[in-house]
Parts: sequence; C-alpha cells; structure tokens
Amino acid sequence: MLTVDDFITKFSKYSDQELFEVYQNIEGYSEHAKMALAHVIETKGGLNRLTNSIVESQQFAGETQKIKREIYELTQSGFDKDFIKKAISSEILSVESVNEIINKQHDYSTKDIEDRKVDKLTLSRCIISGAIAALISGSLLGTFFIYTGAVHILILIGVGILCYAIIKGIVKKSKNNSAVFVTIFISTVAAISLGFLIFNLFGPRL
Repeated sequence: MLTVDDFITKFSKYSDQELFEVYQNIEGYSEHAKMALAHVIETKGGLNRLTNSIVESQQFAGETQKIKREIYELTQSGFDKDFIKKAISSEILSVESVNEIINKQHDYSTKDIEDRKVDKLTLSRCIISGAIAALISGSLLGTFFIYTGAVHILILIGVGILCYAIIKGIVKKSKNNSAVFVTIFISTVAAISLGFLIFNLFGPRL
C-alpha cells in the first residue's frame, strides 16, 4: 500500500490537468492519496491557481482551434500567409503565438486543400492506378488462394491496403481525396473478385 510520501512523489510529477482530473475524482482514492493531493496542490499555489490554470488552458485551446479554422477558410479562399497574418488577431494569445500557429496551420491547410482537390489529372491517375491496383492485388490474391486454399478476412483487408498503397503512390494523394477513396473501394472489390476468378479457373479441382 502506498504511503502519503509515495503519493506526494507521484502527484508532484503530474501536470495541472492531471492533478485536476485526480481532484475531480478524489472520492475514489484512499485517505493517503487525498492527503497527498491536498499537499501537492497547496505547494503548487493552491486550488484557485490550479482551477485558473485549467480555465486558461481551455481558453487557449479554444482560441487556437478558432484561429486554425479561420486560417483554413482563408487559405481555401486563396489568401496567402502574409494577408492571413494581417487579418487574424487574438485578445487571448500573443502576436508571436498567433504567428506561430499561422505558419504551421497555413502549410498544413495548403497541403490538405491540394490533397483533397479533384481535377482532371487526379481523375485520370485514379483510373490508371485503380486498374493497376486491381490487377496486381487480384493476381496476388488469386495466387495465394491457389497455393493455400485459405480465405481469411485479414487477407482481404491486406488487399485493400495494397490497393491503397498503389493508388496513393501513383495519384500522389491520400484517401482524404474523394476520388481516391472511391477508387480504393472499386479497385479492392475488383481485386477480390479477380482473385476468386483466378482461383476458380486455375485452382485445384476437387
């Protein structure tokens, strides 16, 4: 059983958020833990400081998410980073913090928007990559069936993963792109169908 000193050592390593979570659920802890928690909270400035810290952290987190949404919307509308830095301000976060968020989020937003964009090049690459993925994955699946005769859900999941890898490698976009997502689904179904067809045509006859 842990002593008060053991709990003090343990709780002293906790962040404010972790301490507050323990405080909220303190009724489920032993008397030693309660005594230790009270001691640690007091040495760290008291309960008021702890609750103020949590409220402040929540405000910072909420403001950060709000700014990120604004950055994404402005980036999506075609505005560059310099314009966004002039357009966005905060009464909670410092200018340095806001600029740091803009620098990171603008780069992320630019890549994400480009990744999700469906144009003629994306569609043509999806058609080509989908056919290639279905042929390669289906042939491998059919060969696997012929030599093992085993059918397992994990093998079928593996077919989907292989199709995704091939399609992503050719299209250069992720499954977040709607065209890529549809292509993955179609090529996976086609690959599984081809695998069973190969097995039925060339597999052992019982």
